[in-house]
Amino acid sequence: MRIDLTPLLKRPLGQAFLVALLTALCVLPGIASLPTIDRDEARFVQATRQMLDSADWHGYVVPRFGDQLRLQKPPAIYWVQSASVAALGGVDRGPEAIWMYRLPGALAAIATALATWWLGRRMFGALTGTLAGVLIGICPLVAFDAHQARADQVMVAVTTWMMVLLWRLWTTRDSSTPWFTLLGLYGLCAAGILLKGPITPFVLGSTVLSMAAATRRWSWIVRVQPWTGALIVLMIVVPWIVLAAREIGGDTIAGAIRREVFERAGSGMEGHWAPPGYHLVLLPVLFFPGSLLTGLAIQWAWVRARRTRRSGSLPLRIWSSLTARGGRHPELFLLCWLLPTWIVFELVATKLPHYVLPCYPAIALLSARAIVGGLSSLPRALDPVNRFGYGVWAVIGACIGWMPAGLMVALDRAGLLSDPSLGWSLPLASSAFALVLVAGFYGSVLMWRARRQALRGDFGSAIRGGIAITVMSLVCTMGIVLPRVPAPWITVRILEHARHEASNRGLDALPDMAAIGYVEDSLLFESGRRVERLGAEALPAWISQHPDGLIIATTDLLGRDGPIAAGAARLQPIESSRVRGFNYSKGKVVEVMLYAVVPER
Repeated sequence: MRIDLTPLLKRPLGQAFLVALLTALCVLPGIASLPTIDRDEARFVQATRQMLDSADWHGYVVPRFGDQLRLQKPPAIYWVQSASVAALGGVDRGPEAIWMYRLPGALAAIATALATWWLGRRMFGALTGTLAGVLIGICPLVAFDAHQARADQVMVAVTTWMMVLLWRLWTTRDSSTPWFTLLGLYGLCAAGILLKGPITPFVLGSTVLSMAAATRRWSWIVRVQPWTGALIVLMIVVPWIVLAAREIGGDTIAGAIRREVFERAGSGMEGHWAPPGYHLVLLPVLFFPGSLLTGLAIQWAWVRARRTRRSGSLPLRIWSSLTARGGRHPELFLLCWLLPTWIVFELVATKLPHYVLPCYPAIALLSARAIVGGLSSLPRALDPVNRFGYGVWAVIGACIGWMPAGLMVALDRAGLLSDPSLGWSLPLASSAFALVLVAGFYGSVLMWRARRQALRGDFGSAIRGGIAITVMSLVCTMGIVLPRVPAPWITVRILEHARHEASNRGLDALPDMAAIGYVEDSLLFESGRRVERLGAEALPAWISQHPDGLIIATTDLLGRDGPIAAGAARLQPIESSRVRGFNYSKGKVVEVMLYAVVPER
């Protein structure tokens, strides 16, 4: 049965509603039920929590995680999350309020999808804009990232709306620059700096310079008024820098900038090195289903944006191939947005999948344009390579469809699908498994049909199948499976055992606790900073200072034959608290248990 969306798509409000609805279906399920995710999200929410707990405004100037400065990111995301938690009444609530910290990121994902839709409408028409908004809103990278209370989604939303204003400025025929456009453009640029440093201004600057160079319209740079823009940015950013320098010193801030920008670019920090091409390899999966025609779409955009010049040397001909024919082509704007930023992220040594998110709106617009245009929009006839690519795309879609069921089966085979002691259980005999099994089979059928439709050039029908399976899989994975399987949520489970132990002792709150071996960042937020993370050498001293304390430790460290068993002589294992799970931060199965400090006789 096919649902006719034509009446809905005739009006801009209906188009925006469809984009927002499908994005919300992928980013909202699970934001309240998923526990705190290690490690980045745990650091963000704990720093925000400490801002909310601070006695005065000084605590909002420089973020802190525990007793350490949190200078990996500027402070704006913590301000946004603090405002969200305060507005929703979560200041005095514990980890159950995690959705309040995540809500800005989820809303930002919807805002990014709407900005992409708006830009697509202006560039290519309503259908292409709507499809582009949907493609970025439902892609797995955005959906997974939006479930974490981090800076990335808010930064991407700010950057995308900034590019909407830049396109408006490019297409405005008046010689003067509207002041409100200029103020909005550089105000959003400054917000991007306060959210995640240099990424947003780099996207803006590289696009402006590339457009000027490709079109030979150097007056375009003057029209953007970079000096006025720099003044606006400085007026917004400098006050925080001055306040932060008064709190912790200018040298500390300069050191953080050097470490987080230059050292991160030159070497793989925190073990996150990857070779050039890393993001390109992941794109077909992380941008599914929009990756159906992405490669051909970029080729097609290059052809549309260029003016061929066969004279001159080869380097000049390559450079001239980006020269715009009419000077206002949307394809040229999107390529100037996409290519410089993507190339830089491929060359930077430190890589994580979400780093290229600011490029995704441009990719979504180019891909949607090719899909709507069909075979007539492609630069050449389909060849065996393209046909093989459609098969790979269909296989990726089928794997995404089977993701929730496959996750449950894998955990069951590893004995990690249930924790009877705490009532965590999602057995294969449950209705949930039946639902995800049906979704997997249905997704396989959809992908089989989608591949055949793509081979016929019916890309619109193929992409509808891809959208359907992606939405179904993400809803099942994020809303049903992950919140209910115990394996990834070691912190929540061990702290639940600690609360039972505290109740048995007649305590209303958790006792003093320390962690060794298992020292993930989520312990601080989930426990309300009741857990102190220790090294092996500090364990004996902590035990002597906390005669009624509890130790969280991996069993391989404090077991009978463990390497620090001698330092744990005064510890009594609480066998009922044994927790076995998958530590996804380290990629291995671990066993954690509580140990009670035995009073010295």
